[in-house]
Amino acid sequence: MKRILTHLDWGDIGLGIIALIALVLGVLDFTPLVQLTNDPALQMVLSGIGLILGAVVIQSTRRKAEISELRQAVGQAEVVLLNMRTDFPDHIAQHARRARKFILDTNLSNEVPRVGTSSPQDLYRQIRHDKLIKAQINFLQVVSIFHRGTLESVIEKLIAYKDKEYYVRHYQPPPKAIPILHIMSFDNEHFYVGGFHPAESLGEETAVYIRHPLVNQLLSEYWNVLWGNAIPLKEGKMIYLDRLWQIAERIGVTRAEFDEMVKPLNKGAG
Repeated sequence: MKRILTHLDWGDIGLGIIALIALVLGVLDFTPLVQLTNDPALQMVLSGIGLILGAVVIQSTRRKAEISELRQAVGQAEVVLLNMRTDFPDHIAQHARRARKFILDTNLSNEVPRVGTSSPQDLYRQIRHDKLIKAQINFLQVVSIFHRGTLESVIEKLIAYKDKEYYVRHYQPPPKAIPILHIMSFDNEHFYVGGFHPAESLGEETAVYIRHPLVNQLLSEYWNVLWGNAIPLKEGKMIYLDRLWQIAERIGVTRAEFDEMVKPLNKGAG
């Protein structure tokens, strides 16, 4: 009832008043108090008009309430298919600018190093970097390290954000990469899902942008399980050099090469 009353407008109120008057007069006409007509049929018609108009008002306001709720739900939901090369980089850069708390990221199926030194995502990475340096956000990442390129990328971040809120965990990769959907989250309000090719895709790659309270809740719960079961490489201020070395040795990096990579991390690392 409260939901219906909140959606009454002046037109509904006017129609409701007319309905009430017609109904009251129709009922009173059956009593000695008011004698508009002696025709019982007319009395019944007058009462019927009041009831019909009242029902119209109730149904009209109920539909308005339902439409308002539908519009509100639609306003909270958005799903967009994005081309990974043309649309995706600008999209994630916009949400990186708006991020207030954290960015979550996964890289679990990149079996083959990506070619080229520049990336369409450079703007996003610069925004993320600036916010991390200014301590405006946390950045959490879950990875599987198949090759030297990913290891170097992780170590570069550990050096750059040694004293910042960058945390990384990993899973031991399988012998053959499983095409796992890549997930990004900005404050758990904006999610991106896609990029599951273990190597460079020969065709167009796509990602899905999702903003929907229920779907976001599901993806948030999935991330929590994914993060909770992964092996930490940096937790708090602790960097696990022994675990990094185990990964490096597995992918064919020599001890001398590894020591050179992590030289800036040696102080205060575990």
